[in-house]
Amino acid sequence: MTINSRQVSSPIWPRKQISAVMRDLLLILLSLPLAVLAAAPPLRIMPVGDSITEGAGAATYGSAHLKEPGIHVVNPPEGDEKKACDELLGRIRQQDPRDMYEAFTYKSANGQSRPYRLLKPENYDPAKKYPLIFLLHQSGCNGLDNEKQIMVNCLPRLMSLPTSRAKYPCFVVAPQAADSQGEDYLWDATGWPSHGENPEGSQRNELTSNMRIAFEILDKTMKDYSIDASRVYVTGVSMGGYGTFEAVARRPHLFAAAVPVCGGYDYTLGKLFVDTPMWIFHGEEDKTVSVECSRKMTRAILDPGGKPIFWQYRKTDHGGAADMAWGTYKVLDWMFAQTRTEFDRSLPKK
Repeated sequence: MTINSRQVSSPIWPRKQISAVMRDLLLILLSLPLAVLAAAPPLRIMPVGDSITEGAGAATYGSAHLKEPGIHVVNPPEGDEKKACDELLGRIRQQDPRDMYEAFTYKSANGQSRPYRLLKPENYDPAKKYPLIFLLHQSGCNGLDNEKQIMVNCLPRLMSLPTSRAKYPCFVVAPQAADSQGEDYLWDATGWPSHGENPEGSQRNELTSNMRIAFEILDKTMKDYSIDASRVYVTGVSMGGYGTFEAVARRPHLFAAAVPVCGGYDYTLGKLFVDTPMWIFHGEEDKTVSVECSRKMTRAILDPGGKPIFWQYRKTDHGGAADMAWGTYKVLDWMFAQTRTEFDRSLPKK
């Protein structure tokens, strides 16, 4: 063992050597700036592969460094932050978005059809370019009613609020998945939820019919309206969180940003997400989709050089994570600030 460049041969340190070590440590501490000694970081960014101890390193909701890449353990909002979130969530829950979202039915070339809703910017001007949100709903919203996909999730209601439409003039396209059994019930081709884990090598080569037609609806919307192709975003909750990863994996050069909530994916494919800004959310008490699914995906994207942000909410369950993500305008502010200079609407060649 080397102590301050002195070799210690005896298992019992002589008093002089102990004094020398203590002196050196004291000199090091005195050489540090006072601000470094006094500052206690309000958050813990976990290194890749680290584990979370219950209650350890949790950051406050409003902490300034929580938008840095990495895995953040975050306390739910408190005080004024909680009051603001509760007020916005109250308005969201009272909002009926059906009159704002136009109803359509899309029929594909092979005869399959899917309903979808479209929110247009107020005072739409074809001479201007507008951003677009591609919204993928959660399980339980499948069907043909063309309503559940905008009535259950917080985000469609949030985007239909007058304050949101004034602040973020954009398109929101919300397809509805078929209410069938089996893997084609899903957006993604990984067989979600896979017992709370993301199985290695689980992505199939082919798209599910739901995602294939959803992409066709997205393409039609981008062709029919004046869309800023450098500002196309994708988000979803639960099954839609998996679908968000699937959409980026299939079209890695299209989306300017992605916000998967309570989702996951095949974590062997992390390199597909390196070039897409991602803000990932999950509740650590989620009993429907394990928080480990989002943690593994975050690590898988960090390893090859990606810069995802992951917020793991303490004391938060499956539904609560969506409320935390969309009970604030912070995520929308971040999302709409992202742009992609290179984009490609085509599917990757198999």
